[in-house]
Amino acid sequence: TTVGGELLAEEHGPELRTPLEHVLDEERRATVIAALGRLPEAQAEAVRLHLLVGLGWEQTGEQLGCPPATARTRYREALAKLQRWLGRFVHEQA
Repeated sequence: TTVGGELLAEEHGPELRTPLEHVLDEERRATVIAALGRLPEAQAEAVRLHLLVGLGWEQTGEQLGCPPATARTRYREALAKLQRWLGRFVHEQA
């Protein structure tokens, strides 16, 4: 995609990003990590296993020592909290 004839850096990877974009990415990353750290351990682990590791609900439940439905509930509750905590941050960055 071009804007005024200029290629957008985001389409060409990190090597064409400006220093400001790198700083903003680091700030966003730090904010998300801090928010994950505020979650109860069981919810944070559900997010890590399902979203970051990519386990299915059955495997996530096994790792957490709970039924798959409980793993899903913990995950949904965690996402709801993260959305509340990070929603304003995400909208400010847009």
